[in-house]
Amino acid sequence: MGETDISGTDRVISKQPTLGVLFKSQNNTTWNAIQMQDMKFTLHRAKFKNTTGTVALQNKSINEYSSVTEENGTTTLNGKLLNANPLTLTHNSTVVLVKHDNHGMYSTSNNVTISGVKSEVSTTLAAAITATANSLTLTSATGFEASNLSSRCYVKINNEVLFGTLSGTTISSLTRGVDTGYGVAVAHAAGSTVELFQVLKTPLTEINKTHTAIGNIGMNSYTINLTTAPTITGSETTPKAVVGLNRVYATENFRFETMRSIVSTLELPLTSIESKIKTTSATSPSGSETSFTRDSTGTTVQLNENFKFENTRMIASDVNETNEMSGLKSFLLDLTFNS
Repeated sequence: MGETDISGTDRVISKQPTLGVLFKSQNNTTWNAIQMQDMKFTLHRAKFKNTTGTVALQNKSINEYSSVTEENGTTTLNGKLLNANPLTLTHNSTVVLVKHDNHGMYSTSNNVTISGVKSEVSTTLAAAITATANSLTLTSATGFEASNLSSRCYVKINNEVLFGTLSGTTISSLTRGVDTGYGVAVAHAAGSTVELFQVLKTPLTEINKTHTAIGNIGMNSYTINLTTAPTITGSETTPKAVVGLNRVYATENFRFETMRSIVSTLELPLTSIESKIKTTSATSPSGSETSFTRDSTGTTVQLNENFKFENTRMIASDVNETNEMSGLKSFLLDLTFNS
């Protein structure tokens, strides 16, 4: 009221153009009537034709909440933290028992990546070494020994694994950057931590890696195979040892027979949402089902309701999706929107 019309006519607004009174408030409690103003706004609306669109969802990595950087310092492993000392080694045997609760891997074709197994023996570098050095000196050699693999002594400095011939506190004839999964040869400063990278004369490069098959599968355990058998002393006929310490991680599958989605949705009038899933076959603990076959067609399910499957299904670990499923994700949920 009293101001010039913004339409460009220079007409002064002299009276209320419509009925009603504008109320304003600064505290949402006390409202004052404003006789000289009205509120103006432009409302846009959309009219949709009959159309369809689909949102495709897929599983995230299992155990992503407990992901850990592997020994090489760069690769992320989405695995479960196992109980302390989960590995049982047997004297002169290449078969290792792994205790892994509810691992979901009940077919021998499963792959498992193990990381974090350590030896408990460490010291420091007595002097710096270059990236091309072929020998190193330990501050102390207590606990360091040759492995059963060609009498090599395996050590790890930062992210690099090396092996050579141990004599006193010197490791000579070094082979640098032993495993491509670990760091390449680089310089290391004096005082750097040197870990003995073997346990009971077995190189840890044979344990901390991806194993492409498992055996002797139980509900909460399985075995993996080594190349180099350990040496264990004891009074038993066949001595055993539990090793690994308390930061061992292993990949696993998640197996299920019933699912319930938790998806917040809003279905407006004249609209609908259709949900379909594609899941992956699994092997039950005492079963003979074939694992790693993903559905080719989707199954319609009701969102936020229990759905029971006729046979066991799974969400596979990253390494199993890569090695056994050609990189496919093991669980898909397609939401098709119609109006």
